[in-house]
Amino acid sequence: MKHALFVAATLVVLAYSPVFAADGIKITVGDTAPSAQTQTQSDEATQEATTGRAHEVAAGATVDITANHTQINQTQNRSADATQFADVGIAEGLTGSSTANITVNNASITQSQTASEAGFQQANVGWVSALANHAQVDVAANRVNITQTQTNADLSVQSAEVGRVHDVDGATIDIQVSDIDITQQQDGVSGAEQLVQIGAVIGEPGNPIHTNASINVMNAGAVVQEQTASNNAQQTVRIGVLTNGAYYP
Repeated sequence: MKHALFVAATLVVLAYSPVFAADGIKITVGDTAPSAQTQTQSDEATQEATTGRAHEVAAGATVDITANHTQINQTQNRSADATQFADVGIAEGLTGSSTANITVNNASITQSQTASEAGFQQANVGWVSALANHAQVDVAANRVNITQTQTNADLSVQSAEVGRVHDVDGATIDIQVSDIDITQQQDGVSGAEQLVQIGAVIGEPGNPIHTNASINVMNAGAVVQEQTASNNAQQTVRIGVLTNGAYYP
């Protein structure tokens, strides 16, 4: 058994210092070469590819993230309990009067897991989490293609989200997404889950969402979810929603 961690990071800011964060952050990524990650027979393995991310942003900070022409390919074969994470244009932990502007154009993400039991695939584009007080967020994502495939991988999960904001308390949110194509395929995967969220504001279960939100989804494109020979499986698609329901309904 092998244990592996594979991380590809392109211009990532982990702004844990409030002083550093308050000075303002600008991240621009354009026309990057394709990022490819492959793991074989590597149990409990992780693949992580990140393009344009700011984390823990202090009050009063301004974060501008632009990612253009990003391509990520992740492959895992015969790797039990394996995980794949692909993030493009991410901001987490905005407090006080902080502001985040995220623009993603032409992003392509492909994730594949074969014979990888309890696998997990997550692709996030224009994704924001943990907003408090008077934070303001503008998210724009255009021409995004995500393909996720799992074969012979019981208890596996696929999650693809574009223009999604989660964990909201008092923020102002504007989401503009267009031309989004997402395909999820699971074959021979019992107890599996597939989730797609496009233009979504998600709060905590049981708590009202205190926010001003504008969500505009144009030319949503094609969303395809396929499950074959997959008992006790679940599929969820949310497009243009604001809810404080459970992450998985």
